[in-house]
Amino acid sequence: MTSREFFNKYPSLFHLFYQQLQQTTSTRSSIESLSSSCLFAILLILRRLYPSPLDGIDCSLTLDKLLPFVI
Repeated sequence: MTSREFFNKYPSLFHLFYQQLQQTTSTRSSIESLSSSCLFAILLILRRLYPSPLDGIDCSLTLDKLLPFVI
């Protein structure tokens, strides 16, 4: 499934993923954050999504905004 389809279907999840990833990367305790089941679930879902050719066109919920936190 493309990220565009997924986040158009569940827009509140994009904001939840963004907040959780931002919070995790800001704490700088990667060992503790990696054990978080919430983070693991987010990464599992993101792993299954692939970018849409239409990302960024008429939609602000794109994987590009989440990538800096994952990298």
